[in-house]
Amino acid sequence: MSHEPDDLDYDTPAGKYRRWLIEIEQADKWCHDWHDTARRCLRRYRDERRNAASSDDGERRINIFWSNVATLQPALYARRAKPVVERRFKDADPIGKTAAEVLERAVTFATDSEQFDEVIKQARDDRLIVGRGTAWVRYVPHFQQMQPPTPADGVGITDDASEYEAEAPEQPGDMLVFEEVAHDYVAWADFLMSPAKTWREVRWVARRVQMTRHELAERFGEEIGRAVPLAARLQQDNSDTPEARFRDGLAARAEVYEIWDKAERKVCWIAKGYEAPLDERDDPLRLREFFPCPKPLFATTTTDSLIPKPDFLLYKDQANDLDDVTYRLSKLTEACRVSGVYDASQDSSLGRLFQEGGDNKLIPVNTWAAFADKGGLRGVMDFVPLDGVIATIRELTAREQALKAQIYEVTGISDIVRGYSAPSETATAQQIKGQFAALRLQEQQAEVARFARDLIAMTAEIIAEHFQPQTIALMSGLQEQAPEFQQAFPMAVMLLRQDAMRSFRIEIETDSTIAVDEQGDKQAATEFLTAMGNYMATSLPMAQQAPELLPVVGQGAVFLARRFRAGRQLEGAIDQAFQALQQRAQQMLQQQPDPATLKAQADEKRLALEADIKARELALREQELTFNADLKAREMGLREAEMAQAATIEAQRLQDGQAARAEARKDALLPDREAMLGESEAQMRELAAALAALGQSLEAMQQQHASTSQMQAQALAQLAASMTAPKRVVRGADGRAMGVETVFN
Repeated sequence: MSHEPDDLDYDTPAGKYRRWLIEIEQADKWCHDWHDTARRCLRRYRDERRNAASSDDGERRINIFWSNVATLQPALYARRAKPVVERRFKDADPIGKTAAEVLERAVTFATDSEQFDEVIKQARDDRLIVGRGTAWVRYVPHFQQMQPPTPADGVGITDDASEYEAEAPEQPGDMLVFEEVAHDYVAWADFLMSPAKTWREVRWVARRVQMTRHELAERFGEEIGRAVPLAARLQQDNSDTPEARFRDGLAARAEVYEIWDKAERKVCWIAKGYEAPLDERDDPLRLREFFPCPKPLFATTTTDSLIPKPDFLLYKDQANDLDDVTYRLSKLTEACRVSGVYDASQDSSLGRLFQEGGDNKLIPVNTWAAFADKGGLRGVMDFVPLDGVIATIRELTAREQALKAQIYEVTGISDIVRGYSAPSETATAQQIKGQFAALRLQEQQAEVARFARDLIAMTAEIIAEHFQPQTIALMSGLQEQAPEFQQAFPMAVMLLRQDAMRSFRIEIETDSTIAVDEQGDKQAATEFLTAMGNYMATSLPMAQQAPELLPVVGQGAVFLARRFRAGRQLEGAIDQAFQALQQRAQQMLQQQPDPATLKAQADEKRLALEADIKARELALREQELTFNADLKAREMGLREAEMAQAATIEAQRLQDGQAARAEARKDALLPDREAMLGESEAQMRELAAALAALGQSLEAMQQQHASTSQMQAQALAQLAASMTAPKRVVRGADGRAMGVETVFN
């Protein structure tokens, strides 16, 4: 059918259907020649020949196309792509860091499946065989029926839920129980797009899906499901038996086109034969680039069209020549056999020579005399010459090797990539070959990595835009995380919900999808550790001398770690270590008192020492006064005792009249008086010694106080000088900073 687009009314369902049917027809015509080429390449890759039994009839062929594809498959994508979500600018952003870690865990869970890995491999194979590989993403929520189930409703979780709306369950009583992102492989023949020169000019993309009657009714409703016409996929026979009709019914499918219009940001479903859209929705996934598929993996393209050129076409002539040479070699090899004639008049035993002859076995000749007269075997037998055949085989073999070299030159598949090395080649030659092969394959490897990254980024967008916080918490393992991580989780989810902030603060990448070179990986790790060790040995002493340089040293260490792929795993640990060092330095600075506090503490100690000295002086004076008063009291007691004793003696002398007797008694009392006087003098000497010791103690305390005051004054002066004195950076012979020193005048 043919309609002019200007004659259509796009507002009516029929107009929308006809408009998209015309768009699809134009896209099919645009890709028609490439589709034919892709089918031929696919048959060549599968080694499907026109005569299925031709290989048994003697035709030989080298499937160099399959060999090259099998060689490039692990070189382009050898291991599963893993998401790497980081802060875009690597700055101090705790919420951004938590959001990046949450999203990385969720995306890792969503892509850690054989389905995701298989989709990328299938797209890679399509790119290598036919020239284009495509994948598709879908948001699939799972609902659980909350109302009592009936036999018609079924029981349990509905796996065939709506692909795009989690907020609107299929039935009012349904509850969302889980969400996932499905990754679908789209066959090269089922993917359509608007004719364009570059991917940015593509206005719409579509994929063709074959659906049964049951799938149509389940997806679009019973009414539409019954009205959509079906077409049989298998070849029908002319019989009209119930078995034939049943077989045709099982094979019947409807071609449903899922069309994503980027200009209007709408999705439309149409089926050929149904004169209206099956369904239409407004931007269901809310992706930044709108399309639910990343930019396909293209083979050779030019700036005037997105129609790819399969790689096989670039060396098809050489491959055909290689097949011809192989075929000729097989024929010549069959012809290269021992054949000849012998004299029939001789004994018939000569014919048994090549049939029955074996090791250490002789054939008898009855007519030996005649046989010997004719010169033996040389005289009665001759063989077909094979020199020309062998020379031709050598030439064709050399031609075969030359054709293979041409094909490898065109494709860039060197001997190193194929795992072949000539014994005569040196290690340097092999290294040059390996580097050349890496350069030729680097762009293709980067394109496959880009495809995987875009697919992972779209998965991350769907998770951030549509998944509920409970689902994200389950996918990221929130319950097993640290308390600070759990506290920052709500703010991180809010950040993920904001498309602009998520784009500004979070960056999504993938790790290498190429096979890991263990030796190179070890060498890279060794280089990183060596560089980091040298940097730490040079910079940490400067940070110890000048703590204000510690933030600069820490940023330098993180900057160095980012330059090495092997250091990305240690980047967070290095950053945390330097943050801890900075906090410790700040705490030490905060704990160190200022000069005013030191001076106040010194003055307080000096006043306390002076007060203690005065208190001790007062106590010594009180002790001295008490001792003097006691001494005077003892002297008064001695004097009173002498006077009383003298009065007694005198009274006795007067009473007794005996002077001699009184004198004798006086002489007897004199030693007691002298003893008392000696005891008093000893106490006086002890008191004098105590006073002298007290004086020395006071003098030592005064000297200690003076020394302490002087040391405190010197410390305060040095501290003030170091704080006000200028600093000078010490540089080495190469001009680099080695330390900082204080300049004193």
